[in-house]
Amino acid sequence: KSIGFHPFNVEQKTSAFCKTEFETSESLYQEWEKGSDGERYSHDYLTLFLQMEQAIKDAMQHDRLDKHNSSERGWTPPPKGYEDNFS
Repeated sequence: KSIGFHPFNVEQKTSAFCKTEFETSESLYQEWEKGSDGERYSHDYLTLFLQMEQAIKDAMQHDRLDKHNSSERGWTPPPKGYEDNFS
């Protein structure tokens, strides 16, 4: 928000990040838990991490045509000029 993105757009991107990260984090954890002898991270873990990173990037850059989904219908932006009443 502080760099000029509309608050609703920020919420959409935050939601996309959290949803994608949640969907992929368990498989990433399972691969990490397997471990690899003598290596900090296995090749499979690094590959999975890069795929997760790309999925998050794609989800956050996706510009939906409808701009809303059913879970966002309750969000209403403040009316124009609402800040004029603040002292």
